[in-house]
Amino acid sequence: MKREKSTRIGPWWISPLKLAILTICALGTVSACSTIAPGPIESHSIEFDGNKQNAGILGVHRGGGFDVSPFFVEQFNDRATRFGSRLSPPAKALPKGTTVVTSAQMAQSLALARYEREARMK
Repeated sequence: MKREKSTRIGPWWISPLKLAILTICALGTVSACSTIAPGPIESHSIEFDGNKQNAGILGVHRGGGFDVSPFFVEQFNDRATRFGSRLSPPAKALPKGTTVVTSAQMAQSLALARYEREARMK
């Protein structure tokens, strides 16, 4: 009795079904290893104070102070009451009629604005 020759080409494990299963498993493994995470929140525009886009900062002193508008003081106080406890030392509200803030208060203002943007994104 003669054996008939097989018509298969290549090794025994390459069959269309097995190749499809291996491809699906490989793609599933690769896609499951990557995660999608949002990047850091960045501001791309300056707030308006009336009709001017200056965020309430009117000028800078060489000694480290900033001239600010009542709009800036109002925004700072609002953010300080909501998010001030997150800062160390905690942000305190500015007295009414304030026209000059220190560099430390300006840094707090930037941190408070970031907390506000993050709260809006949730």
